This record gives sequence, structure tokens and C-alpha cells, in this order.
Amino acid sequence: MQVVTATSVAPSAPEAYGAAGVIMREIFTAATGAPTFAMRHFEVAPGGQTLHHFHPWEHEVYILDGAGELIGEDGAHPFAAGDCCYTAPNELHQFRNTGALPLRFLCIIPNSPSAAAMETPVRTVDSTTEGATSCDVSDWRMTEAAQPAHA
Repeated sequence: MQVVTATSVAPSAPEAYGAAGVIMREIFTAATGAPTFAMRHFEVAPGGQTLHHFHPWEHEVYILDGAGELIGEDGAHPFAAGDCCYTAPNELHQFRNTGALPLRFLCIIPNSPSAAAMETPVRTVDSTTEGATSCDVSDWRMTEAAQPAHA
């Protein structure tokens, strides 16, 4: 059993392909003994946003503080503290802070691929996903392997 204060975990700053003002803390992962899911704590500065990306696994997100938008191919979906967000496998997504205060949320992802995710093809970058990245399924970490074919 573990009890961890989120701020005691070393932060990283994923700043690629348009991500800005993001601090991520990987609270529980396979490395900390969590066999199935990873729990990550994100903080996004006012005006900041996460990576605009897609991958063959889902996200479950709980908004702790702040307000923002979940950006998808079908537009922007506003959210606030107390809301929950779901992003399906291979769905293009980005979290943006539209408020004046930091946006904080927990994001739960699988530690390893599920059978359903393995059957979901990795999307390629095209004109509808300009600026998006895909993820390397072999190690289940976001990578910068896929870049737009156009500037």
C-alpha cells in the first residue's frame, strides 16, 4: 500500500508540438508497483495546453481545479473542477487552460496495451491532424515519431 503527496513526485515538463506551461507528475506507474494503470497529475498554467496528440489507448481524467477545454476533432468541450473527461483510443485530443488560475487534473492510462487497444490502428498524421503526434505503441510512451508532412 502506498500514500503519496502529489507534489512530492518529481515533475517533468512535456513541451513538444505545441504543449506549453505543462507540469506532469507520474504518481503511480508500473515502476512504482501499480500493475495495471498509471495515475498522472497534470498542472497547466493559465493560457497553457497539453500536447495535441493521439494514441491507441484511452484516458480517464478528473478535473481537480481550474477550467478549460478538451479539444477534439469535433470541437471544444468546456470543463471545470469536478468534471470528468473520457478520451477514446486513437481520438485526437488536447487539454487547454482557459481560466485565470492553474488547471489541475488526474489522468489515468493503462500501463500496458489492452487487447482492444492492440486492435485499434495507430492513426497517421494528415491535414486533419496538423501539428498532432502519434505515440509509439512498443513502449507506450508519447513520442515525437510522427510529424506533419507539411509545414
